Amino acid sequence: MLRAGRRRFYIFFALLLYAADAAAKRFALASGRALSFNEGVSFGLFRECGAEASTLMNAAVLAVMLFAFARALRRDNGAGLCAPLALLAAGAAGNFTDRLVYGRVVDWLPLPCPFFGTLWMNAADLWLIAGAGILVFRLFFPRGGRD
Repeated sequence: MLRAGRRRFYIFFALLLYAADAAAKRFALASGRALSFNEGVSFGLFRECGAEASTLMNAAVLAVMLFAFARALRRDNGAGLCAPLALLAAGAAGNFTDRLVYGRVVDWLPLPCPFFGTLWMNAADLWLIAGAGILVFRLFFPRGGRD
């Protein structure tokens, strides 16, 4: 089992990321700047399924991320997975909260994308992408020691 101080650090890290995403979205909504509202799941997929289905899919993703994060926190060899799973849990929680509060995900960061035009994102999406990237890298290139 990870030491209590390390577990608290990773939990604090996830909560800090979650709070940063919520604050950024609140600021974007209050600023009157151009926004995009994602009514689908990731990148607007399954938009036609409706708000309830999107919320349910988001809830399932959040449940899996929280389970994996909690499991990594309890395992001796889970330290290398805690940071990416904290990113994934915070991102999933941020987008799920949007679905509950606003009925859709608030995207405030427009990124030009050569193949899709403008891709709208938010901080939670960035946490999800970073967490998934780090997790894949850690799974393919594990280190022998602990973090």
